[in-house]
Amino acid sequence: MWQKIVSFFMSIIAFFMSLFGLGGEKPLEGEYWNVSYGSHARQVVDIYYPAGKTEVGLLLSLHGGGWTAGSKEDTRGWSRNMVNAGVVGAAMNYRMLDNQGAAGYADMLDDITAAIGAVISHAAARGVTITKVALLGGSAGAHLSLLYAYTRQAECPLNIEFVVSLSGPADFLDEAFYTTPNASWISPLVGKLIGEQVSITPENMALYEQALRAASPLYQATADSPATLIAHGVHDSIVPFSNAEALQLRLEELHAPFEYFVFPNSEHGLESDPDVLDAFFATLTNDYVIPVLGQH
Repeated sequence: MWQKIVSFFMSIIAFFMSLFGLGGEKPLEGEYWNVSYGSHARQVVDIYYPAGKTEVGLLLSLHGGGWTAGSKEDTRGWSRNMVNAGVVGAAMNYRMLDNQGAAGYADMLDDITAAIGAVISHAAARGVTITKVALLGGSAGAHLSLLYAYTRQAECPLNIEFVVSLSGPADFLDEAFYTTPNASWISPLVGKLIGEQVSITPENMALYEQALRAASPLYQATADSPATLIAHGVHDSIVPFSNAEALQLRLEELHAPFEYFVFPNSEHGLESDPDVLDAFFATLTNDYVIPVLGQH
């Protein structure tokens, strides 16, 4: 079963590669690949510097893959786009679940803090001051990005300006999570994510309510949460669209800033609404990345 789960999520990683692009097999000038931020083999980050900037913001990308698969290379093209926008781009690997559930989401959040610290130090050694940060993630990476932005600002070495969720899980108490066509694979992953060797189902959810709530960005958002950009497909069969709807409503109730992009024809990969995808990335780049991270 575990091999099937990993294979399944490796197949949907093609979504992120198509959005962001691998962008080449060798580092270009101003690129530093596999900068270590810890002792584990997965604790490495790639950093992409714009030319001529000595004080600049950072956009850190987290790959998807169901907390079991994927790689920072999946978002390399987007990191290079950040350089073109005049900000530092970085893409990190993080420790993942294995068939024993070795790394939980708290470990992955710790990795984000460590990776940001490593980028700050690496930049400083090259005469660049990183002044602020934003997070972008797809699928599992979006879940981690949201949860970090909503719960870890106090320990983050930089102010978190905004967070971007592409098809991200937000509410593990949503029964729709466990009734999708892919529930037989999703359910055990969510169990492992909260440290349990069990498949989460509508019937046993109440037994794990506290842990599921703690792992869900929806319940951690506050009026002070950074601006959130949400992109989600109506026909998503992996992370139900109801997750995005609930997060949008919660942020609205809190009067927290957000942007909400609905992909009416798309599945998990946001692949069937190119016009919405173009509008989403235009908003992200022109209204957030350039004016927020690129201006000083």
